[in-house]
Amino acid sequence: MYHFATSAALPAELLRSIDTYLGRWGIALLLIFLLLALLGNVLLKRRMQHNRALLQTNKEMLATILDSVDAFIYIKSPTLKYQYVNRRISDLFGLPADKIIGKCYAEFFDAGSAAEMEQVDRSVLASGKKVTVEESNVLQGESRVRTFLSIKMPLSMSPGASPSLCGISTELTDYLEMQSRTYYLAFYDSLTGLPNRRMLMDSLTAAIDHDEWSASYSAVLVIDLDNFRLVNDIQGHESGDHLLINVAEQLRQRLARISHRV
Repeated sequence: MYHFATSAALPAELLRSIDTYLGRWGIALLLIFLLLALLGNVLLKRRMQHNRALLQTNKEMLATILDSVDAFIYIKSPTLKYQYVNRRISDLFGLPADKIIGKCYAEFFDAGSAAEMEQVDRSVLASGKKVTVEESNVLQGESRVRTFLSIKMPLSMSPGASPSLCGISTELTDYLEMQSRTYYLAFYDSLTGLPNRRMLMDSLTAAIDHDEWSASYSAVLVIDLDNFRLVNDIQGHESGDHLLINVAEQLRQRLARISHRV
């Protein structure tokens, strides 16, 4: 009888021991799991901070590169409001970037320039194609016409969203003005503003090479100022220059009347 009771009691004690043993290990495993989760959370935060710092560094590096480029770089939203501008744009408008972001070009250009720019930009967004266009714009408060060579293209900021517009513009104003001055100095007299001998020879060559030259009549009129050297010798070169300017103006007026009659 005693032997039976002892035998029956053993499994219960064994089960309690196993239960206590497993309970302790369960708590230990739970603690280990919590420590691992905590460690993983710390590592994840450090990785996120590292990635965030790396992203910020790359962003600052990209901004430095874009600010150092000798071009006007900007991004406009689907509603054609500025989302990003580089330093050249800020210098052009005379405003910091945060005063430009969120505004449209009508606040910086005159009405005619803004209308032309809007037409081009909407065409780019509608077609989804990159375009290269020469733009002549006037800033508000200025009368000078500025010429830009612009490359504009749609830019997808996120999947499924309407595309933004990215633009890269290079100003050609100074180059074109210098080119115009070079052409003027090459083909026009700097004192009187009349076409010079080089322009005359080029015009005659072009007229002779024209198909209709043989079927028409032309003439070259030579005008000379008698004793012009005496004006320079007696009254000085300044008086001689004024005389040439006055004669040139008289010729210009006479030619304008003749052209109007013809």
